[in-house]
Amino acid sequence: MSTRCRGAGGAALDGDPRHDLHRIDGGRLPRSAASVDDDLAYTLLSYTPLPSRQMLRFGRSMVRRTRPAERERLARLLIGVLEQHGRRTPEPHRGYRPVRFVATPGLRTSAWHGVYGADLVLVILLLRGAVTSGELFPSRNKHADVWHRHVLLWRSAFDEQQRTRLRAVRLPPVHPERAGQRAGDRAANRRRGAAEPVDMNWLYRYLRGNDGSGWPRTYWPELQHKLDVSDGTNDGAVRHTMDPIYSWPGPAVTTFLLSPGGLATSLSHDVLQLVLGGANLPPGEADACASGCWAASTVSRPRCGTAYGGCSPRARGRRPVRRLPREGTRRAGAGARRATPGARRRTG
Repeated sequence: MSTRCRGAGGAALDGDPRHDLHRIDGGRLPRSAASVDDDLAYTLLSYTPLPSRQMLRFGRSMVRRTRPAERERLARLLIGVLEQHGRRTPEPHRGYRPVRFVATPGLRTSAWHGVYGADLVLVILLLRGAVTSGELFPSRNKHADVWHRHVLLWRSAFDEQQRTRLRAVRLPPVHPERAGQRAGDRAANRRRGAAEPVDMNWLYRYLRGNDGSGWPRTYWPELQHKLDVSDGTNDGAVRHTMDPIYSWPGPAVTTFLLSPGGLATSLSHDVLQLVLGGANLPPGEADACASGCWAASTVSRPRCGTAYGGCSPRARGRRPVRRLPREGTRRAGAGARRATPGARRRTG
């Protein structure tokens, strides 16, 4: 099947990415300019998302044939394009756009920008193999905020199937700047097939190792309604599973705990780990979760005195957690089950 696209003027875009990248780099993109002419890159990368197995596999094979110095130079060039593409308005090569679906010509300009931004980041990850948010947005101060806005734009531009394919891409995740740490240093879990753990520090724009025992948020009742608006089929199934958590220990969903030098987690996360994992947790994890639940007693949680079915947090959240034994994982798991409302009814 030919991958060549032909416009109204008869000119053709070569389907070989090596040729197209060199044409963009050598013929159109100046190496030292304040503004990069990315017309051709926009034409190639904005009409459909790259995350399909064949396209990314093909891209990886092309990257492996490129010299490391050339890969790094192209990555820096595309980072500059990512920085400026939000100000783009013209589309000089509209005739080159493949028309494969009826809905494709009807996409809004913001959707083209969302697809383009996502594809640029994927190509940068292919070229570098690891990247931080500070490297993607070097001229911005709040890297996490900028990254969050970019991802929201991607989500609005993709349909549910495209979002699912993007999540399935086995590439290193993008992380905030942490003392020079690169995303590739934390990709071991992905190579084993496990999902990357979520760090609540990253979601809430805190630096890892910040002072304090944790922080609360009081908007937990709104989360269910937000999910109704934004979620697709798969995420809706997860929300269905989480409904009992929102209904019973709701404030625990937005009460976050810190661990020295480690991830920040929510109180509900630690309690569920103890209740469901019990003796099967890895060595030391039950003690870490129990310590996190203990630390919850020092985190202020305003306006949640009646959130646990009329009982105070001390009666239903704090006091039983203090009784969690710490000698071993089996006893810690059993203590968490006794501390959880309704656990006796489920196990008896």
